[in-house]
Amino acid sequence: MAARSSSNGEGSRAAARRAVPAKLRQAFADADRDGSGEVTADELVALLRRMSEQQFSRPMSLEQAATMAADAFRGFDGNDTCRLGLEEASLVLIKC
Repeated sequence: MAARSSSNGEGSRAAARRAVPAKLRQAFADADRDGSGEVTADELVALLRRMSEQQFSRPMSLEQAATMAADAFRGFDGNDTCRLGLEEASLVLIKC
């Protein structure tokens, strides 16, 4: 018997979560400080600064990270919630 998918799209969201590489899922979980399942602009700024420090031995400036986060929200926040879910955030992280 085939599993029934829920009418709210949870089945498709779960499949999309599985498609996101583990490293990106972990970066998202680290960024999601409040555990809401979404990343806010402030959380994304902090994540971008941490990632740049890990990759380049120094964090990008707050201004650079804020600009990049604002661009990310304009380009990837498809439902205009000012929060990015895992799939939206993974597109940002891949692009960076």
